[in-house]
Amino acid sequence: MRWIARAEIYIIFIVLMVSQAYAGPPFLTNDTDVTPYHQFQFYLYSLSDTNLVATYIQAPAIELDWGVAPNLELSLDMSNYVWLPTGMPNAVGLGDSYLSFEYRFWQESTYSPAIAIAPQVTLPTGDADRGLGNGATIYQLPIWFEKSFGSWTIDTGGGYNFNNSSTTNSYGFAGFLVQKHLNQKLTLGGEVFYQGAYGAGYGSYTVLNLGGSYNFTPNFSLLFSAGNSIAGQQTFISYLGLYWQTAN
Repeated sequence: MRWIARAEIYIIFIVLMVSQAYAGPPFLTNDTDVTPYHQFQFYLYSLSDTNLVATYIQAPAIELDWGVAPNLELSLDMSNYVWLPTGMPNAVGLGDSYLSFEYRFWQESTYSPAIAIAPQVTLPTGDADRGLGNGATIYQLPIWFEKSFGSWTIDTGGGYNFNNSSTTNSYGFAGFLVQKHLNQKLTLGGEVFYQGAYGAGYGSYTVLNLGGSYNFTPNFSLLFSAGNSIAGQQTFISYLGLYWQTAN
């Protein structure tokens, strides 16, 4: 029965890995902000996820965003994975990669929020036999809304992951994020994020995540967040990263 236990752990790890793909750094809920036209944004970060079965870490990880057109952003995300399962051999190597675009098709006004879609494709570049990848393509279709009220910003939305893997399910997700811009340097926020069941015998969960950003300069920032599940699957997540944007 050892191979069954190993397969179950692989499935759990894969699910945890893909569940982080739609993060709006440093949160899981995305926003409607897109990279300005002809500019680039770069993230260097680490992300961890711990549950009762294993810990996995994305480090080092990079995300590159390109403002390819007005209100349109293209993104590439790649990372090294460290998998630390309980009672099983550890694994280290390249994980799956993510290609996405975000299109803000509705601008925020006095009475309406900004609206954006952000389709994403997960490419199976990681070694699934070692627990470092999904082993199949995932297509993600989300929609996000953003509205500002003075120094407060609210982001909400959700979507669905269409998973072509034979070992995990497709599933839905949704988030609600509130941030307060305390001053020109510091922003703090919190979110409640829900993810549906994504594997046989593995239920949905809701996580409460707190974090923010500190701007060293207008184009260079520190991003941070940490959170724990408040319902469903027990898990603890954290994010720490640096962000650069090319000058205006």
